[in-house]
Amino acid sequence: MSHILLECQMLILTFTVIVDFQESLDEVTVKDMLEGDNMYTCSKCQKKVRAEKRACFKKLPRILCFNTMRYTFNMVTMMKEKVNTHFSFPLCLDMSPYMEKNLMGPDKLNSDDDEDDGFLVLDDDNGDDESFEYELIGVTVHTGTADGGHYYSFIRDRIHCSESGQDKW
Repeated sequence: MSHILLECQMLILTFTVIVDFQESLDEVTVKDMLEGDNMYTCSKCQKKVRAEKRACFKKLPRILCFNTMRYTFNMVTMMKEKVNTHFSFPLCLDMSPYMEKNLMGPDKLNSDDDEDDGFLVLDDDNGDDESFEYELIGVTVHTGTADGGHYYSFIRDRIHCSESGQDKW
């Protein structure tokens, strides 16, 4: 079984039918077996080998942004269409289930020395069980069609809380 790590600094998630952000992350990180006609060509031996393919996060930025790209292509009209179904997202997001260390297992990980480039990195040497929890601080909403429209934002005001102590949006 071959294992290849591809590093990516930005992830654009394309969802159509899925209605929940965490379900979307689960779908993106699902393991796909490359076998049969879809086998991976090994770069060392140039032979076709069975392999696992999956998206996962090796390191995360201090501020995490997602673009959900909720569009589909209508094969009847041959046009791109915007998906306008309800899409829920959490106020707090734990990214640890989507980290490479938790999805791949320690036996399949490369031990590269990563320098501090503004990313949070799981470090096996320090023994800390680091948390990868994020709080939602903003949402951008698109109005219009797949071909055009306008954007507006909801930003969480963490400084000026309401009388009940809740953050204002």
